[in-house]
Amino acid sequence: MASDGAVEVSEPQPQPFNANKLEPAKRRNRATSSATSTPTHVNSG
Repeated sequence: MASDGAVEVSEPQPQPFNANKLEPAKRRNRATSSATSTPTHVNSG
């Protein structure tokens, strides 16, 4: 069970991290058209 828990924690760790960066990026995307280029690169990464 300990192994399963470790794998679960590893999965959600990178997920929320990216979501945090995508949140501000999407907000700026609406504010500035130039921001569209920034989130596109992050998505590819």
